[in-house]
Amino acid sequence: QSMPTTQKIQTHKHIEFMKQFFILLGLSICLMSLSAQEAYQYNQFYYQRSTLFEKLPIDSDDIVFLGNSITNGCEWHELFNNPNIKNRGISSDVSMGVYDRLDPIIKGKPAKIFLMIGINDIAHHLSTDSIVKNITQIIRKIKKETPSTRLYIQSLLPTNDSFERFKTIMGKTPQIIEINQQLEELAPIEKYTYRSVSTSDDSGNDRTRSSIYE
Repeated sequence: QSMPTTQKIQTHKHIEFMKQFFILLGLSICLMSLSAQEAYQYNQFYYQRSTLFEKLPIDSDDIVFLGNSITNGCEWHELFNNPNIKNRGISSDVSMGVYDRLDPIIKGKPAKIFLMIGINDIAHHLSTDSIVKNITQIIRKIKKETPSTRLYIQSLLPTNDSFERFKTIMGKTPQIIEINQQLEELAPIEKYTYRSVSTSDDSGNDRTRSSIYE
């Protein structure tokens, strides 16, 4: 027995409504995801500090320390007694955040750039391949725009899960090791200097090397 015409029309309208509903729901989820990613990558502190860096000159005698909070949190020029060292670290920064703010740095064609980036990408569940790909983009842009700059890519530092403070990077040691291995293997291909900034003593404890900037 065939369905009455009125019921057919109502069923068709219901199906069309549900299609539109799920399309809109999918778009909303995508937009929410993009907004969350943008808030993570480009928060207010990122904009404050990156716009400040746009006003601070870099020249060919400078040594730029570039990275996230590990770089941001030290007065490197005082530590090494060298006024040509310029701190370009931004706490919570990620690999693409660094890429997007390279222009004011490479425009000055600094003598050296020391880059350490990637741990916050791990915290936000990016894959090893994605992180290394992003860092490679940074490397290639620097090499293209300022080939005379000596580029040093520093290994990601090991983490200590016993602190239990940064839960998003707990248990991520294998990924850190994997990223460092790939960055070391890429060095002769992409023509940069790789520096492992930590080493293990006889007790197995990781210690930061003190001579890497000499």
